[in-house]
Amino acid sequence: MRILVTGAAGFIGTRLSAALLSRGLTDSSGRPAAIRELTLADRSPPVCSDPRARCIALDVADPSALESALREGFDSVFALAATLTVDAETNFAHGLDVNLRGLLALLEACRRSGKAPRLVFASSLAAFGGPLPETVDDHLQLTPQTSYGTQKAIGELLVNDYSRHGFIDGRSLRLPIVMVRSSAARGDGSGTGSGPRAAQPAAPTVSGAIAALVADRLAGRDVTCPLAPDTRIAAVSVDRVVDALIAIHDAPASAFGHTRSMNLPALSLTLAELAEATDRAALRLGVRSGAVDWAPEPRFQTAVDQWPRRFVSQAAERLGIRSDASADEIVDGYIGQTPGLAKAVAAATEVPR
Repeated sequence: MRILVTGAAGFIGTRLSAALLSRGLTDSSGRPAAIRELTLADRSPPVCSDPRARCIALDVADPSALESALREGFDSVFALAATLTVDAETNFAHGLDVNLRGLLALLEACRRSGKAPRLVFASSLAAFGGPLPETVDDHLQLTPQTSYGTQKAIGELLVNDYSRHGFIDGRSLRLPIVMVRSSAARGDGSGTGSGPRAAQPAAPTVSGAIAALVADRLAGRDVTCPLAPDTRIAAVSVDRVVDALIAIHDAPASAFGHTRSMNLPALSLTLAELAEATDRAALRLGVRSGAVDWAPEPRFQTAVDQWPRRFVSQAAERLGIRSDASADEIVDGYIGQTPGLAKAVAAATEVPR
């Protein structure tokens, strides 16, 4: 199989690429198939030493570049490239270029290739918004209240329509808040400061702000969170996201019914509960966690308050896709995927005896 991943250098893309090379996929007939070539595309070429990987620089907002990249055709495409909530809201034109025009250019390149690839689109819980029921399932009407959510909702409709015409075999997975990006992966400056206990500026993304409650505090850094401690979110670990993206790819078209979209089931928790799980993890590691200054900012709080708090999907559950069991599981997963974290944190935050 020849596979394309856009946004491959990102947090999810990096993990997905490694999993694809390790696990493989199933083809359109449902049989396990070896990956012959995995093209990893992002604005800056991703780094991968596997001989099956081809790493390229690709701007999804450039239709001619996409057309050239897809000229030979792919069996499967994972469309992960996106700019996130705050950027899409404050830089409207850029959000349109990446999240909407970029996806449309990708779909058009797939159509013109004549290959009809299986395409997995990473949508978002932000496609829902406004007054919502306590629990949001697959069948609730999409009512986005942000530019990012609107662009994702339109993307789902495009995936449905291109699939209806047979141009692609598409499926969309609505992602909740994905945990836990390290400060280095966020690239938001929250990993800098004058010392291990230095207070950090608020991260410029919602996911980055929430991730700081785990990653930065386990590194001994104080954080300022632009959300209230009782803010309830629907969250999922990156491992569950990768598992779900592969599962939704491998599912037959008949699993989707009249829509090619489904939610990724998520754990419902408050930010205070996430901070408490981090404190428990720090205690187990024998280190001191950073302090939290809860300082809600309207641009963050307003966006998150309109998102689903409990996110479920019977369709996903039928495919064996599940949420994380607890906040502790999410935090422990981050620790397990961060080589040398315990040793590094202990050295940086050692309490004098």
